Amino acid sequence: RIVDGVIGNSSSGISEVPFFGIGTINTGDRQKGRFMPPSVVNCQISKKSIINSINKILSNNFKKKFGLQKTPYILFVGRLNLIKGPDLLLQAYIKLLPDFPNLNMVFAGPDDGLGDQLEEEVKKKSIEQKVHLIGYIGEKDKVGAYTGAEFLVVPSRREAMSIVALEAGACGTPVILTTECGFDEVKEVGCKVVQPIAEELYNGMNSMLSSSKSLKALGNDLRNLILERYTWKKSAEQYLKFLP
Repeated sequence: RIVDGVIGNSSSGISEVPFFGIGTINTGDRQKGRFMPPSVVNCQISKKSIINSINKILSNNFKKKFGLQKTPYILFVGRLNLIKGPDLLLQAYIKLLPDFPNLNMVFAGPDDGLGDQLEEEVKKKSIEQKVHLIGYIGEKDKVGAYTGAEFLVVPSRREAMSIVALEAGACGTPVILTTECGFDEVKEVGCKVVQPIAEELYNGMNSMLSSSKSLKALGNDLRNLILERYTWKKSAEQYLKFLP
């Protein structure tokens, strides 16, 4: 009982579903005059509702897999190297932790030079139960990680364009970026863009967590911005404007 509705193409296929308190639409029962083409079905069960249900499943699967049930967490996705700045984020998180003691930190990505250093710092501060270095994750786990996170932080010292910020935003998850990420437009919807310095990352996270605007609302606004400007269709339309 985790879905909002079921679409079936015959009466027999959905006959037992109402017992679970779930609404149904029969797209194939022509004899009873209830046949509805896809355009009508989409009006009754929205794409957003379906996507939200899928995201919830992926989020729950991710949290269960990595022991994060009922645990709010900040997310980093990327290689663990100097350029990506996970060391800066860990320093900022350590400073943030006394203010938000229930908040965990998840580093998702392969080691590329800083893995041992991060692990040593975590052990030194005795926060092994709070910081999770989970390594590389596949696409399904990545979507679950995005949708389950409070927000994504991209602490890069240098970045051409932050793809993970686009991915997180498309999942409805707010972001905090550095000025080196090439995606300052996120400020238009209330997300944070800060200098690639631990103190500034701390200030940005603290501000976002303390904001009167909910993280969910920030994430929804970011998602709308991305759908408005950064889909393949929108990019193609912009590209075609420059053709003779």
